Amino acid sequence: MPIMNNWKFDGKAESLLRKLVGVEAPSGEEIRMGGFLRNLLETMPGVTVSTDVLGNVYASYDTGGTVSLGLVAHIDSVGIQITRVDSDGMCRFRMVGGLLPHVLLGQRVKILTRSGIVDGVIGFDQTSQFGQPKGLVDSDLWIDTLSAADSSVKAGDFAVMEPHVKADGNLLSGTSLDDRIGVLSLLEILRLVNEHRLPVNLHCIFSVQEEIALRGASIIGANCDMDACIVVDVDYATDTPLSHSEQMGCLVLGHGAGLTRKVDNNPVLFRIFSDVAEKEEIPYQVNVGRYICRGTDAAVLQTTGKGVATLNVSVPCRYMHSPVEVCSIKDVESVISLIYSAIRMMAETGCRSFIPGID
Repeated sequence: MPIMNNWKFDGKAESLLRKLVGVEAPSGEEIRMGGFLRNLLETMPGVTVSTDVLGNVYASYDTGGTVSLGLVAHIDSVGIQITRVDSDGMCRFRMVGGLLPHVLLGQRVKILTRSGIVDGVIGFDQTSQFGQPKGLVDSDLWIDTLSAADSSVKAGDFAVMEPHVKADGNLLSGTSLDDRIGVLSLLEILRLVNEHRLPVNLHCIFSVQEEIALRGASIIGANCDMDACIVVDVDYATDTPLSHSEQMGCLVLGHGAGLTRKVDNNPVLFRIFSDVAEKEEIPYQVNVGRYICRGTDAAVLQTTGKGVATLNVSVPCRYMHSPVEVCSIKDVESVISLIYSAIRMMAETGCRSFIPGID
């Protein structure tokens, strides 16, 4: 079996990430990203592409191997939904996912309408001290479409913060790195597995509605039979002045892939991945997550139907769910290199038992 040199973030990967970030896909309205991915995946030889009723996109590479593995990354982002359009072109809205009012002040947004995309900015009362003393809340804000009432904007339309991404040295900054980084990782791992013809049945699943109660993941298990499933997402970096490492451990940009130890994560998979990282000298760090359970698609996948062994492999991320999230290129490289190496090991050994305490 050919041994891969560690994957590197090159110009092609940067170009692909820019395209992924540029596709607007707020949670509940991921249709543009679903179409983009289907068009891309259908060009890959030996890959079967399908979509379920919620919009999850499945890319399956079936070699007839003995091991069936899943990789999951969510394609949605936090966003906004229009609740009312006033005659002066001002739109009231509600938050979709874990978006907070204070990160939106003065931000540019894109409203997704049936007629196309309408630009807007988040308006607020600059004389109110940002809602004090009650604290800033959703109702203190609105979207200004910068025109008289735009007839194309309707109640129910979704919006996102204006997409952008920048590579600066070893850092990436931009919108929706949560979880376009994970989507990029799955696409690159699928390409590598395909190119090296690993004897594994690999299902890359691009899930929807993760930011709103992990809804998309709830039907994946019924549509895809897997021995184990790796969820690739970002996690909270703690290398900031006001971190909470006493609650969720340390997770530092540039120190490698995060391997999570909490109840959503299978201990056999954790041992496999940490052993592979040590053997291949791939940088990694152990974290425990913000909570003992839930927060990513792993929680739902693990406990739906007959259940499946799950593991979170994470890219540390600063300023999650804000207009400028920050990640390290080195960590993305570690995540992709580690997952590919672990898949190769499991394919070579035929490993498919992930029951804790049973060898």
